[in-house]
Amino acid sequence: MIQLPSFSAAVLPLCIFSLHFAAPSAQAADNLLPEGNMETVDGKGLPEGFNHPDPNWLSGFKAVVSVAGEEGNNFLRFEVPTTEGLVASTADLPVPEGAKEIRVAWKVRANVKEVSENTDQSGRGVCLIVTWFSEPEGTENRGYKHGVIDQTTESTDGWKDKEVTLPVPEGKKFMTISIGTKGTAATADFDDVVIEALQ
Repeated sequence: MIQLPSFSAAVLPLCIFSLHFAAPSAQAADNLLPEGNMETVDGKGLPEGFNHPDPNWLSGFKAVVSVAGEEGNNFLRFEVPTTEGLVASTADLPVPEGAKEIRVAWKVRANVKEVSENTDQSGRGVCLIVTWFSEPEGTENRGYKHGVIDQTTESTDGWKDKEVTLPVPEGKKFMTISIGTKGTAATADFDDVVIEALQ
């Protein structure tokens, strides 16, 4: 996103959003983020479909966001040596009309080195965050509502499959998916992000 200043400000009062981990019973549509497999890169060598932090901004954290690969498979990697701030790539998506729930599935692998002890900083860890909006990007008062959907504060043993199904808040027509680290020094890998609307 850009440089994340406005988003970081929005994240400060994070509240854990109500969600359930049950398998969806409704019919799922196509993946709203087909680039979530991280295989298609842009002119800067980063996955398409996402807004990535500006390298100049990242330099203040001495952090690096890049595409890495293993056995012919690409994934998005965050190398963050500091516990300060939020380092994330984001995807802005409209909520399909009539959608009652959104299913989010992804893979994550984390090597966590240190987590901030700042108790005022909620959502610490290797995170996936969903922010809901009433109005499109660029609108002054978008009416946001957000929550930390997943936060990993310990290293994982290899890749982990994650999945949640979230009810669409009343009146929310747009959503932003953020993946990265918050208040955490870590190497974090993300892959195969799937977002589906359930009617």
